[in-house]
Amino acid sequence: MGIYVDIDLDFLVRPIKQEGENNKRLYKGEDCSVDDIYNFVSNLQNHSLLNPKEKKFFTNHKKSYTYWWIKRSPNNTVIHIDAHSDLYRNKQKDLTLLRDIDMNCDDYMWYAIRDGFVNKIYWVIPDGSYNLKDEKVYKKFVPQNLLKSLEIEENLIHYTFDVLTRLGEKTIEYFVLTFDKLPHFEDIDLLTVATSPEFYSEKADEHIFKALELLGASNEEIERIKKFHLDITKAP
Repeated sequence: MGIYVDIDLDFLVRPIKQEGENNKRLYKGEDCSVDDIYNFVSNLQNHSLLNPKEKKFFTNHKKSYTYWWIKRSPNNTVIHIDAHSDLYRNKQKDLTLLRDIDMNCDDYMWYAIRDGFVNKIYWVIPDGSYNLKDEKVYKKFVPQNLLKSLEIEENLIHYTFDVLTRLGEKTIEYFVLTFDKLPHFEDIDLLTVATSPEFYSEKADEHIFKALELLGASNEEIERIKKFHLDITKAP
């Protein structure tokens, strides 16, 4: 049992795009805005999230699952800081039916639950991105056929839902909340950071690269990620 911090830097970019395609910049050339990255990093520091035992930086967010799989530690808590839940597509209780070949950046969290790596999730959403008291909003975050319980507060939803995993039947705790509702954590085991350039235009890249630097990425890691961003921007 450990604590993983899992960040997607598309959290910082507006507007939030819901559609993406691997290795393609669908929003090339579009105007966008980026939140204050120094305030973002300060929020992380204030919640004691930036002193992990390990840090990993990459482009495709599903690679978080790879690092969790390498550790093979069961029943971890994930603090998922992202514009997207990455709990999309699946609506079935039996997660053992999920095929690894189908895993993508929008649903890898289901696979982590399937394999017993995760049993509690805090999804931190950007301020103002969702009205958490709107019934249409809170019903779409968890498949209703899986839902066990639901509690709603200001800027926080607490769900529990039941699934069948490779370790048997489990009840998953799932919080959707803003930074101001996030508890403080200690002893972070792993920080994973994705840039997800498929979900915003290249006009945000300069800010994303600065965020990587502030989060502790090495020059080599930043250059590798820059090259990928540039390659998919140049592609037709």
